[in-house]
Amino acid sequence: MGIAANQARLMTLTARQSDLEYKAQQISAIKMRISQASSTLATNYANALNNYTKLNSAQQMGNAHPNAKFRINSDGTYAQDDEAGTVLGSDLLQAVATQLGAVVSTANDYLTVEQGIYNTQTEMISSQEKIYDMELTQVNTEHDAIKTEYDAIKSLVGDNVEKTFNVFG
Repeated sequence: MGIAANQARLMTLTARQSDLEYKAQQISAIKMRISQASSTLATNYANALNNYTKLNSAQQMGNAHPNAKFRINSDGTYAQDDEAGTVLGSDLLQAVATQLGAVVSTANDYLTVEQGIYNTQTEMISSQEKIYDMELTQVNTEHDAIKTEYDAIKSLVGDNVEKTFNVFG
């Protein structure tokens, strides 16, 4: 190959390296968002455990009727629901309870549904993290291969330039 062809190849490799670096940055940003979602999920689950403790205490102390249904208010407090039906603290919890056909009438029922939500979402986040880890590994491997090829061609260009201009010297 001539000097011009090698130089064109170097420019192509440089562009590809930049594309791969950009893709790696995008994947890292996505992984950060996944990490934040995981943190939020853990916080929500901790709040659910706190609500479970409150509900369970109320039932054990006799402050609540054993068959009473509860709702969890947005401020984290709970209230007994004397009407028929189940009132829950979040739309997601209500949707999951309805979908599972779960009757949430006790603190233990509430905790069971919350644990199901937590486990499902944790598994989803974990699988997403694995996918992005594999993709990032692939990008890094390709980047390393291109860097090796870039270094080899750069050395070749340097040798060609030296040979060409030593003819005149």
